[in-house]
Amino acid sequence: MNMRPSRQVVPFVVAALVLAFGAQAATAECVRARVMASGVPVHFLYKQKGGRSPEEMAQAAWEHLVAWQFGKEYASWKNARRRRIDCWLPNRSKTQCKAEAIPCDGKGD
Repeated sequence: MNMRPSRQVVPFVVAALVLAFGAQAATAECVRARVMASGVPVHFLYKQKGGRSPEEMAQAAWEHLVAWQFGKEYASWKNARRRRIDCWLPNRSKTQCKAEAIPCDGKGD
């Protein structure tokens, strides 16, 4: 009895292994911590004059903190997991936001 696999099975097995190992190598790597950063309070007229919104300020603060703690490859808000932005009014004319997320390197996404 011949125990060798048929010629049709071998390419299928090789292709399946390449896909499996390729998929593992292409997955994004995330750190095991949620990072939180608050942006500076933004006056409500600042955005109307072409400035950054409070949400954008919080995202920029988050990216700066992540770059400092984990490196630039993790410091992209769009690659982060479980993103959340909370805003509040520290006084009547300003809004401040806090960005919180898990940093990921974005490889393979």
